[in-house]
Amino acid sequence: MKNSLKRINRGAVMFLVLLLGMSIYFIIQSGSDKKTQTELRNIATDFIAETAKHVIIPESMRASEGSDATAVSELAEYYKTARTGPWGRFYSDNIQLRQFASVWYETALQIQAGTNTYILSSEPQIDTFDRFTAYRDEATLYFTVTDTRTILMPNGEETLSILSFSESLSFIRENDRWVIVQYSSSRLADNLAEYSE
Repeated sequence: MKNSLKRINRGAVMFLVLLLGMSIYFIIQSGSDKKTQTELRNIATDFIAETAKHVIIPESMRASEGSDATAVSELAEYYKTARTGPWGRFYSDNIQLRQFASVWYETALQIQAGTNTYILSSEPQIDTFDRFTAYRDEATLYFTVTDTRTILMPNGEETLSILSFSESLSFIRENDRWVIVQYSSSRLADNLAEYSE
């Protein structure tokens, strides 16, 4: 028995133990990533649906013949409850992180007021989830959204717009929940400028 143990290559045994350990780690990590990915997909779906409700500027605050649009600062103030109310579940309790994460939102309001081009309705839907990256308590989800929007142009005409956009949401884990720290999309901002020309 002792002779047969001496003949076993210790390096090969160590390699097999290491290989087994790494396999177990990757299986456990893969299961954890799948659970996280499912959770973040659900958050993203809810978040994208919420964006449609909160970027529509009320008619009384839009520019019209003989009146100017409400100042962007007033619009931002008007919508502040959106950040602390319905969207509170998406964002961090940290005020600075919350403000950074909602920059896209103020940009969407600024573009509308600045171009006198307004979103009257928005029906965004996630078509596909493209990529997912995660490391410790940080994750990013990439996806494609198709948005069917009715847009009021400066000349008073309404137009229907159906476009697809590549978007992403970056998250951190905070107090046992995932919160959004960055939303990347041109869906509610840059594209409106095309209609004002």
